[in-house]
Amino acid sequence: MGQASTASILIVGDNPDFCYLMQRYAQQSLHQAVSAFRCDDILAVAHREHPAAIVLEVGLPGTAGWDLLGALKRDPDTTGIPVLLCSWLENEGLGLGQGADVYLRKPVLYEQFLEALGAVGIAQGG
Repeated sequence: MGQASTASILIVGDNPDFCYLMQRYAQQSLHQAVSAFRCDDILAVAHREHPAAIVLEVGLPGTAGWDLLGALKRDPDTTGIPVLLCSWLENEGLGLGQGADVYLRKPVLYEQFLEALGAVGIAQGG
């Protein structure tokens, strides 16, 4: 039986409190957290970091977060990276339809975060 390995998780959002919470969740689950804001070149960060998953905060449909989801799923180097989409809105069908692997409704609890990681094949590190 193999031991779980530490994964790098890229956290992308506009809200510093959300990003901080997701960083804490990643670290608590014994993974490395890499944070970026949407004003950064997220595709470049994803190419450089090769994360095991991306936690992406989104708002209203048609805004930058949704555009970023589309760009991540169109890019051949990032299309295979699972995206955990997080939003206050009830847009699960839209999110999954546009390529998100998991849709989490905010506020996201730690147990939900762990379940989402497990759903995309990332075990708790350690």
